[in-house]
Amino acid sequence: RDRDLTLNSYDLIHLHMSKIYDVILCWNKIALNANVTLTPLPEMVTLFGFDFSLAFLLSRPKISQTYPEIPPFLLSSSPSSSSSSSSSSSSSKVKVEKPVVTAMTDDGAEGEIVLTLENSPLMRVCADIINHCGYKFITPQLLMVFWTLDAHALDTPSEKTLKWIASFREHLFQKEYRHYDTLFSFYQICIFPRLQLSEADSRFCIKFFELLHSQGTHFFSTVRFSYVIEYCLKNSVTTLAPSNFLFFSNFLNNFYALLQSWNTPSEFQAKCI
Repeated sequence: RDRDLTLNSYDLIHLHMSKIYDVILCWNKIALNANVTLTPLPEMVTLFGFDFSLAFLLSRPKISQTYPEIPPFLLSSSPSSSSSSSSSSSSSKVKVEKPVVTAMTDDGAEGEIVLTLENSPLMRVCADIINHCGYKFITPQLLMVFWTLDAHALDTPSEKTLKWIASFREHLFQKEYRHYDTLFSFYQICIFPRLQLSEADSRFCIKFFELLHSQGTHFFSTVRFSYVIEYCLKNSVTTLAPSNFLFFSNFLNNFYALLQSWNTPSEFQAKCI
């Protein structure tokens, strides 16, 4: 009886959390066009104990105003707003450039500088969050790119969005970390928490995974990541509440459908080699 009561309470908490999430989404639409002052992103995590996923969710509407290295075209807040973007899919390969931001150069002129941990405030915030939460085997670049993007940013991504993400492909995963450690951290810190937020976020996780594969992200193995998902499957299912189990099942369905699409020799040769 105590066990059933605990499980029912757990499900009830998740139900209320999903309602809070809907309220936050509505608030984000208002905050985007209003002069709303919010606690800075790092203080939400380090001072007030917010989960970093919630901190990013609250900060995302105006994050490009606070951190100029985040271009506004990454923060489309509705599916329809991406209709004017190019028709290129997330699986298309794009020319890889270095991650840059427009800023004042040493001679006072406006120009582009390469984003690094030293000159990117948001990247330093992500590094501080990683240290504060005690995370290992995950890079500030991966945390920044994954959690900054809007849930609909990869539905019909523009060429600018694809190029911006591709510019980080050499820095998202580090060679000095053991391969499975990085993939487990990517699943536990990025994929699994976000796919529970909404149907759009669940779809975003699949699109992001497909993009990592199609752009040939350094030190990311699609096959090994599928092993990680299978290994974590039992624990993932047992920690889910009914209110967000549907999002997880949609993610798994789309994930294995994508793997199955590469099953023929011709598809494997074209997309996996």
